[in-house]
Amino acid sequence: ATGRDHTHLAAGKQHEEIRFRDVASQPRKIISSPTWSGIESEEVCYNAGWTNVHELIPWRTLSGRQQLYQDHLWMRAFGEALCVYRPPVDLKTITTEVNRDAAEGEPHVVLNFITPHQKWGIHSTYSDNLLMLTLNRGGPVIWISETDAAKAGIVDNDWVELYNSNGALTARAVVSQRIKEGTTFMYHAQE
Repeated sequence: ATGRDHTHLAAGKQHEEIRFRDVASQPRKIISSPTWSGIESEEVCYNAGWTNVHELIPWRTLSGRQQLYQDHLWMRAFGEALCVYRPPVDLKTITTEVNRDAAEGEPHVVLNFITPHQKWGIHSTYSDNLLMLTLNRGGPVIWISETDAAKAGIVDNDWVELYNSNGALTARAVVSQRIKEGTTFMYHAQE
C-alpha cells in the first residue's frame, strides 16, 4: 500500500469488461491500476515506469527503488550482485565443430546470438494468429547483417542452421542492414 489514492487511474473505465472470448479473438488494452507500472492513456505514450514516477508507487524490488545491486545470496555467490562485464565467449569450446564445417566446405560465420523480446506480443501470445503471421514471415526467423550474410553465402529468406554447445535450430534468414556485423538475433519465444 502506498497510502495514496490511485482510483483515478481507472476512472472512466470502471464499466469495461474483458472476457475470455474477447482476449481469444484479439488483444485488449488493460485498465490502468497500481498493480501494473504502465498506464493506458490517450495523452501519455506507454512506458513501463510511468506510475512509479508520477504516482509515486514503489518499484517491485526489496528496496522499492530501481536497483542494480541484487542482494541475494545466490547472486552474491556468483560474484554478480552488481552488473558485470562479460567478455565475448571463448570460441575454443566450439572450435572443433566450426573447423569440421569449414573442412566439409560448408560456409559459416561465428556470431553473437541474442534473443530480444518481440514487438508484437508477450512471449508467444498473439504472435501465432493468422493476422500476425501475415505481418512477418510466418515462422521462425533469425536476423543477420548484410555483411555476415555475404560472408556465409546467405541470401534473404534462406533456411539456415545455428548451433552452439547447447543445441541447434533451423530458421529462415532475414538479411538486414539494421543488424550489427558480428551479431545475429532471434526474437524471444517464437513458437
